Formats: sequence, structure tokens, C-alpha cells
Amino acid sequence: MTKGGKFSAVANDVGAVKAAAISAVNKVLGILNLIIRKTLSININKIREDKLLREYSTLKQLELI
Repeated sequence: MTKGGKFSAVANDVGAVKAAAISAVNKVLGILNLIIRKTLSININKIREDKLLREYSTLKQLELI
């Protein structure tokens, strides 16, 4: 990379530069995918727990437990 943040194409290595850029983008997308999945999983579990607590509270108020 040059100081301007662009890839340099020295000695006609345009294909290699493109491949390196694609590889870097794919790695970043893979990490983002993992972060999003983990965040969703955590939040879905929180929602499930909250729902179960509300159901338990309702049943307790009705004295079914």
C-alpha cells in the first residue's frame, strides 16, 4: 500500500494486488459475520430468559405453581 491508502501496481502485479485485497475483505467480512452471530445469539437468549421469567411470574400470580 502507498501512503495514500491505495495499492501500487509495480511490475504488472495487478492480479496479485487484487487477490490480496479480496482476501483481506473476505477476512473482515468473516469476522463481522462471527460478531453479528454471537451478538444475536446473546440477545435472543436474553429475550428467552425474560419471556420465561414473565411466564413464571404470571403463573405464580395465578397460583398455579
